[in-house]
Amino acid sequence: ENVASPLPVSSVSVPAVAVTAPGAEMLPPPVVRNVRAPPVVTVPRDYNATVDLIDVNLVGGRGDRVAVVDDAGTTTYAELARRINRIARWARAQGIGRGDTVAVLLANTPAMLECHYGVPMTGAVLNTLNTRLDAAAIAFMLDHAETSVLLTDREFSPTIAKALALTARKLLVSGSGSVSSRKPSTGA
Repeated sequence: ENVASPLPVSSVSVPAVAVTAPGAEMLPPPVVRNVRAPPVVTVPRDYNATVDLIDVNLVGGRGDRVAVVDDAGTTTYAELARRINRIARWARAQGIGRGDTVAVLLANTPAMLECHYGVPMTGAVLNTLNTRLDAAAIAFMLDHAETSVLLTDREFSPTIAKALALTARKLLVSGSGSVSSRKPSTGA
């Protein structure tokens, strides 16, 4: 039975390869039928994931529920939202907005998660840098991404100092060595 597809269906013919072994018979090209086109996803120009992933919990009355658990403790949705908004306000105060690139060199900590939400709230692009990279690779990425701001932690200072010496860009560099206060983890 033929059932109408919700997606466009087309037949694709793959061209034959002209290289054959001497005396070998060239096989006809395979024909692939009923290939479905991938769905088209449209994201609004001013889409902000924070609304869907964080604010929905605040509006739903779940601000006091745990959003993040790490070795240092827990963070509620309300506290996470405050920290995300603090990053966004700070970045805007530095003149960061649409079209700017903010690089972050942080360990996998709540601060990195907060940057994933706070930086895009300004319209800027978040460029996460791998903590295992050497100074030359980091300098290349800072230059190539046309980075305006670098957020980092003091533990990466030796590598960052070398990378900044190699880059031609003038960057605003902001870092912290402290862990924010969070509720102690219950170990559950």
